[in-house]
Amino acid sequence: MISVDIISGIQGSGKSTLILRLLNTVYADEATALIENEQGKVRLSRQAVRAASDPDVFVTEIPTGCICCSRSDMLEQAITDIARRGTFDRILLEPAGTAKLADLLPLIQRLLSDKAQIHHVVSVVDACSFARRMLLSKEFFESQLRNSPLIFLSKTDLLPPEETEQIQRQILSIAPDCHILKPDLSDWNRTAPITAPLAAHTIPLLSRYNAAGNLHTKKGPTFKMDPS
Repeated sequence: MISVDIISGIQGSGKSTLILRLLNTVYADEATALIENEQGKVRLSRQAVRAASDPDVFVTEIPTGCICCSRSDMLEQAITDIARRGTFDRILLEPAGTAKLADLLPLIQRLLSDKAQIHHVVSVVDACSFARRMLLSKEFFESQLRNSPLIFLSKTDLLPPEETEQIQRQILSIAPDCHILKPDLSDWNRTAPITAPLAAHTIPLLSRYNAAGNLHTKKGPTFKMDPS
């Protein structure tokens, strides 16, 4: 059964940057496939492909529409095709910024429980736009946080430390069981994966961490695009 890590967040929050960092470090020694459902990120992948020399990361795109609803059939087919190949250890799934985790997580569990298992769920939160997002789409934003055992707070280098701490306290007041990842990702491998089955519309949150595993690095990843 192939592991699936979901990297969620609004467009421009830093999802693709985090994914590239994960491929460079945490998953450097794994055979990884990337599924993108964000039109604005296609250009980033193609730039990476042009710079590639030894493709070892398979990239497939689900353009236009949201994989939670209108493109759920394409998501099922993409994961099924990747799992059928039998050559990948992990799928990184980058849903559109509007995709609701409360809908996406049980959908994957229902459609693909025999082929794939959700391992990590991460919401990338732009610290600089946090307050504005809470004003514009509070219900959606809070739901995303509550369904994300892991939160990666991006762009904290652009804010005073006290403001970053205030945002962290706010996040924990909304999702008290989440784990806010350190900017250098040094604590990624100490977070326990999701192992319990997903409930109808919820996901078990992390309550303990596994101290085993250390971060490792190697030469940056290269990419192979799905020709379909």
